[in-house]
Amino acid sequence: ILGGAFVPGESFSREIRDACRKTDELAIEAIVTTSRIPQFGPARIISLSKNSAKRNFTLGQENDRLVLRLQTSKTSRNGMDFKLAQLEAGKAYHVVVTYKSGLLVCYLNGKIASQTNFASGTFDEWHGSSYSFIFGNEVGGVRPWEGYLDGVAIYSRFVRPEEAAKKFEL
Repeated sequence: ILGGAFVPGESFSREIRDACRKTDELAIEAIVTTSRIPQFGPARIISLSKNSAKRNFTLGQENDRLVLRLQTSKTSRNGMDFKLAQLEAGKAYHVVVTYKSGLLVCYLNGKIASQTNFASGTFDEWHGSSYSFIFGNEVGGVRPWEGYLDGVAIYSRFVRPEEAAKKFEL
C-alpha cells in the first residue's frame, strides 16, 4: 500500500460491526510490514471508521509504534489510543490485537508484546452503515500508510495466547 487504499465493500462494515456488537470482543490479525519510519496521524493500516475523528477501531502506525484506537461505551467516538509495540521498517510482523471487556492484548510473532487492563466497555455505540472498512488510509485520504499488508482477518472473539502462537506458526 503506497499512497492508496482499499475499501472491500459496504457489507463488510455492517457484518463486522454486527458480529462484534453481539460478543463485545474483537481480534485483528494481519502480517504488517511498514515501509518507513516515521509515519504519523496515526497512519491507518486497518480501520472501521467514518472519518479521522469517528471510528469503531483503527490499527495504525504512529512514529515507530503500532497503535490501536478503539471505541467502546466508555470512550469517545474517536476511541482510546493504545501504544502496542515498536516496529522496524522492512521487517514483517505477524500481529494479533485482541480485546474483550477489561483486557487488550497485542501479540507480535506469537508472543505477547503488550497487555493492558482496559476499563470494561461494550461495542453498543459501534456504527456500520456510514462507516467504511478500509485498508491503508482513512476515509477521505487524510492518513495514508505505506507498507505491506497480508493475511488480514477480523474476528468477533478474543484470541488467547496459545491460539496466537499457533496462528504465528501457521
